[in-house]
Amino acid sequence: MRMSFGHIAAALALCALSMGCTAQYILNGDFEINNATQGTDEMNMDNAAFNAMVPDCFSFAPPFPYANLDLITTPTWGGPAWSGDWFIGLDYTDRLSMQLSGPLLVGQSYQLSFYDRGYPGACVGPITIGLAMGPSTSGTLIYNAPNSPVIGAWKLRVFSFVAPIAANYITMRMFSNDGCWEHIDDFCLSIDQSCAIPAVIEMPNVFTPNADGLNDRFVPIGLSEVLKGSMEIYNRWGELIFTTDDLNSGWDGTAKEHKCTDGVYFYRIAYTTAFGMNGSTQGSTTLLSNGW
Repeated sequence: MRMSFGHIAAALALCALSMGCTAQYILNGDFEINNATQGTDEMNMDNAAFNAMVPDCFSFAPPFPYANLDLITTPTWGGPAWSGDWFIGLDYTDRLSMQLSGPLLVGQSYQLSFYDRGYPGACVGPITIGLAMGPSTSGTLIYNAPNSPVIGAWKLRVFSFVAPIAANYITMRMFSNDGCWEHIDDFCLSIDQSCAIPAVIEMPNVFTPNADGLNDRFVPIGLSEVLKGSMEIYNRWGELIFTTDDLNSGWDGTAKEHKCTDGVYFYRIAYTTAFGMNGSTQGSTTLLSNGW
C-alpha cells in the first residue's frame, strides 16, 4: 500500500527539515481505510452509502441513479487492486472527492499520481482531476488525462501542478459517455519524491536467439515505472557491439548484421521513470544459440 502510514511519516519527516513547510497528503487515497466486509464487493452505492463506507472520501454525484460508486476487493471485475486490497469502480455519472491532511499552499508545486484501468466489455474515458475547497464540487480543473485507461491493465498517471487555491480536496470524474465504467486506485500527493516508485528492470541471464520463437531476443522480463530508456551491449573485451533506444525491442544477438558467438555479454541500461527520475543499471547475460 503506497503512501499509507510509512509514506505519510516519510513526507512529514522530509517536510520537517524545511522551516515553515507543511506536508499535505491524501488521507485515504488508496481506499484501504473502509468499513466494508472483507472479501465482499460493495457495488452501486449511492452517496450516503459510499460516504459512510469510505472515510475521508466523498461521493457527490446527483442522487440515484447517477450516484453508484463501487468499492471492490475481489478479482471478479477485471483483476485485483493495484496495491492493497481495495479499488474504486466509477461510471460516467460518478463524482468523487478525497480529503487532504491540510489545505494546499497557494503557489506550491505538487506531484500527483494514481492508477486507472479499463474493464473489458465497457467503454472507458479519460480521468479529469480538480481541486476544491469543499467535498461536494469538482472545483478548479488541474488535469485532463491525455488518453483513456488501458483495458485490463493498470496504468500509472503522474503529473505536477502549482496550487491555484488553498484546496482541501482532490476531486475526479470520468469524462465519457453512457455505459462507461472503469477503475481507479492508489492516489498519492506530495511536494517531494515520496510518491515515486523506484524503477524495476529485470533482465534474463540467458537468451537463445535460435529463431524458435522462444526467448529469441534479449529484452526485459520485468519493466515497471520506466518511461523510456536505452541499452548498450558489450562483448567480453569491452567493445560496444550494439545499442538501442527501444528497451522493449531489445537485442537479437547480432552485431553489424553478423550472428554473435555463444558466451557472456554485458549490458548497460540508462532510463527515465514516469516520475521524471533518471537512473541506470548494468549486468551480464549469456547468449546460447543452441545450434544457431
